[in-house]
Amino acid sequence: MPSKAVAFYFEFTGINFVQGVSSNSARTDILNKTIIWLIGRDHPAVRVNSPNGGEVITTSTATIQWGRTTFGGTSVASQALYYSNNSGQSWNRILPDPAPTDTSYVWTVSSLPNGGRYRVRAVVQDSGTPFLAGSDASDADFSINRTGGDTLGPLIWPGSIAIVPNPSVTAQSATFRATADDTVRGNSVIVGAELFDGAAPGADGTGRAMSASDGAFNSVVENVVWTGSATWPVGTRCFWIHARDINGNWGPFESRCTTITSTGGVDSVPPSSTTMRSSGLSGATFNDVRVTWNMAPDEGQIGGTVAYRVFRSTTLTGAYAQVGADVPGTLSATYTYTDLGAGDLAPSATYFYRIRTVDSAGNTADSTSRAGKFSLDLPIGVSLISVPFIQLDPTLTVVLQTLLGPTPLRGAWTFDGCTQTWLTYASARPAAQNPLKTIGRGQGVYVDLVTADRLTVAGVLPIPPATTRIQLCTGWNLVSFPSFAAITAGQAMTATGASALLAFDPTAPPGRTRTMLAGDPLQPGRGYWIAVAIPTFWDVPGQ
Repeated sequence: MPSKAVAFYFEFTGINFVQGVSSNSARTDILNKTIIWLIGRDHPAVRVNSPNGGEVITTSTATIQWGRTTFGGTSVASQALYYSNNSGQSWNRILPDPAPTDTSYVWTVSSLPNGGRYRVRAVVQDSGTPFLAGSDASDADFSINRTGGDTLGPLIWPGSIAIVPNPSVTAQSATFRATADDTVRGNSVIVGAELFDGAAPGADGTGRAMSASDGAFNSVVENVVWTGSATWPVGTRCFWIHARDINGNWGPFESRCTTITSTGGVDSVPPSSTTMRSSGLSGATFNDVRVTWNMAPDEGQIGGTVAYRVFRSTTLTGAYAQVGADVPGTLSATYTYTDLGAGDLAPSATYFYRIRTVDSAGNTADSTSRAGKFSLDLPIGVSLISVPFIQLDPTLTVVLQTLLGPTPLRGAWTFDGCTQTWLTYASARPAAQNPLKTIGRGQGVYVDLVTADRLTVAGVLPIPPATTRIQLCTGWNLVSFPSFAAITAGQAMTATGASALLAFDPTAPPGRTRTMLAGDPLQPGRGYWIAVAIPTFWDVPGQ
């Protein structure tokens, strides 16, 4: 008789486990092969051949074609087909089912509305015990666009109706916003929307006409808006919004109720402001600016932030104007807005961004932190540059990404005054052999270009009254000017006790520098040489 029992348990989740990473290809492969070994066969392999994405169906029928293979000596026991009109978020069965021997099916689509987000899926069940099933769906969306195929009106996104202020104040201005969408209701351009108030909406076409938020009705998805005086009496009031497509179809209503108050109950307390998190370039040519900010501290609280607005200016202290639509608060930790066309090829060399928080009563607060984009046209040959923003990723190949293609810069180098060493980068060298790997906000950096190009960087600025501290060591230091404030060479020398401040001058060989006069302004995006007799810090003021 055994005196003890020993048990061993093995958890698949422990294979190649990495904290915070939910999947692993090797673990998936091992689990899949283990199940195949235990059952004795694999599930059917299915492949949808058509429609598989990109097709446009203009007739009343479409042919679905698929292939399938069973394993372990089994055959096909049954098959089912499904379609989705929302890119695979939900599926509807196509009846009658195909026979087990079928690999094509004539699908009647005459009862379906036109749309651009259709997909099909084939599910095959084998004859084994237990049975196994395999499936495949269209790789991408296809369209149905039949003459007379749009008989449905647009939907209003549930929960998209926003009322500002909320509660509204009688006899004062109120704004209503919503999002109309025809992508699964005929895929036609939206041409109008209207607002009703009361216990029920009125007849189609008799409500208050709403406008497209971007100024024109020209899309199958439109943000709509109406602003006017709150003429309704004090008390609870319900509002109804629906939209019309270009074929004259009015869609169903979405409603929201609110309270109409007198001036005595107005919320006049502004919401909390938010803070910028990061800013960077995006898009294939780095021509878009992506701005990310943190959730406002009071979002989700009574009287707190319910929406965000992105404002942009060409100067730090200039007039800011809203870009894009309001971003609704969804209790997300961060929010992002992409300013298309504002990056490397934009007409303005600088853009600055701030975020305005909005509460349900229409009160607002602007962020004190700023994000921005800065461009500097550089000639062929050597230039001395710096980075005026705090970078999310200071890696050299990210900071100088707009200078790396289509013709990469020859090289870059900087000088560390504290260690008295040069750090270099050469595009012809392997990355591991380049000692200059990152560019800090306090560094001046030489770049050598094969052809004239534009340096564009994006990032955030310190929150006032914070300053940017640059360490200076005895002797010469190669530094940046990380600020958009108006500061002269004389002011910088006074603040640091410097004996000299040199600017880059390509016409002044051999060192290509010139001594700056006291009244010469320092320029953002440029690098400078500064000499001090004793170690000190330069606290650069301004954003």
